[in-house]
Amino acid sequence: MKAIPLISLGLSLALGAGAIFFGREFMGSDAPEANAAVAVPAVQMTQIVVAKAAIEPGKLIDPAMVEMREWPASAVPPGALLSVSDLGETAYSRGLVVAGEPLLAEKIDLTGSVLTLAANIQPGMRAVSIVVSNDTGVAGFVLPGDRVDVNEFVEEKDARAAPEDARRSANVLAQPVLKGVKVLAVDQTFESGLEGARPSNTVTLEVTPQDALLLGAASRRAALGLALIGREEELAEVIETPKVAKKPQTRPARTARAPTTATVRVINGSEDTQVTTPVAPPAAPAAATGGAG
Repeated sequence: MKAIPLISLGLSLALGAGAIFFGREFMGSDAPEANAAVAVPAVQMTQIVVAKAAIEPGKLIDPAMVEMREWPASAVPPGALLSVSDLGETAYSRGLVVAGEPLLAEKIDLTGSVLTLAANIQPGMRAVSIVVSNDTGVAGFVLPGDRVDVNEFVEEKDARAAPEDARRSANVLAQPVLKGVKVLAVDQTFESGLEGARPSNTVTLEVTPQDALLLGAASRRAALGLALIGREEELAEVIETPKVAKKPQTRPARTARAPTTATVRVINGSEDTQVTTPVAPPAAPAAATGGAG
């Protein structure tokens, strides 16, 4: 009877030692796989050119405005500059570049012909801005490159002599100020080819120096409005009509005027004198008449 508990205790010790042995073997075999799962591949980095601070449109980019910064190679945007030397001698910003933004080739002009407002003004012309709203600015559909008519709206008591093409509604007189002027910019945008409506507060027009004075006076005197001119009408004005060669103008030959007086020499004996006498005008040529034969 006393041998049975001893046998049970021996079997328990043997089974416990076996469990500990096989457990260690199992844990040791899984350790390499666990370590391999924790390993993370390293991200490949590169350097690109970014802006230190905001760069305004049309501004000359100085190398001091940019810096090299580490960037994930897989996330480098297309056209990003990889070296400050890529800016060349002169580089202008085509649009707003915010601080920390990569410099892209499409937003930089390296030719020196960047479109600035001053570069868009034709020789002898001036740029003048006027205040507009959605109702006076054709609901924002006036864009750079369009041509417009500028009209003013004044109360009848403040109106001067109304031109023939003026129109009156109640006590408000509408009359033209300028016709067919070119739009250079809308607010701060002066790039052509934009699409859609762009609600704006100011529109910049290209006018002559004399019209610049007229437009400035009109903007102080009354509210101004724009009338958009259609593209087809613009093309019709641009197409040059063939010029007809003018015949050289010849001045008619000058006819000698018949003398009204004449000097007559009179000899009377030993006296020799000269006398001035009037001359009768020549008779008009008789009109030719045809008679029946």
